[in-house]
Amino acid sequence: MNNSTIYQNDFTKSSTLHVSLDWQYKFALKSQHFSETRIRGHYYLLNQFIYFSDDKTPTQESRSMHVVQGEITQNFHYKHFHLDNFILLQYSNLSRLLNLPNISTKHSFYYENFLFKKALLARIGLDLRYWTNHNPYGYDPFLAQFYVQNDIRTGMLPVLDVFLNLRVKTVRIYIKGNNLLQGIGQPAYYTAILYPGDERSFKFGVSWRFLD
Repeated sequence: MNNSTIYQNDFTKSSTLHVSLDWQYKFALKSQHFSETRIRGHYYLLNQFIYFSDDKTPTQESRSMHVVQGEITQNFHYKHFHLDNFILLQYSNLSRLLNLPNISTKHSFYYENFLFKKALLARIGLDLRYWTNHNPYGYDPFLAQFYVQNDIRTGMLPVLDVFLNLRVKTVRIYIKGNNLLQGIGQPAYYTAILYPGDERSFKFGVSWRFLD
């Protein structure tokens, strides 16, 4: 006896077509500062898409699904200061089945430098993430599957992390504060229904790689 669930389906073979474009440009002025730009585009055509519906049963969609994504990466570097930006725009014609945030962004601002005669590499900064409202998938641990749901929405909440990373030869030390805006007029965010993302917390870790 086990807890396995068996489905008997007669699905048509599904297929995916993926087309992408990639363009990069890097501008450098002297050796201490530069600007780097990357633009990528993706198009997906999914035929006979198979998914788990809101009643947690496998289902096949007869209509073709079109997904369009555009990515913009813009990084700036001036001496020891870095500003990295990533913006993702996306659209699905069948958002009831594949509900994506139309806009997702991540921004990192940090200072990085060698200290103490280059014996220690230090990086200190912050990460800011944001995405627009969408209906995230639900997750069923019994089935170990994500499923479509259209009742609960999440997003429109900035997530702020701060960090300090130190490296001395093969020893790495990090201190990180996760989701510091939670509780300051902002609730938790969810990666899937009933599965919250990182709560406001502080983490400390040490990694020591031994060499022969």
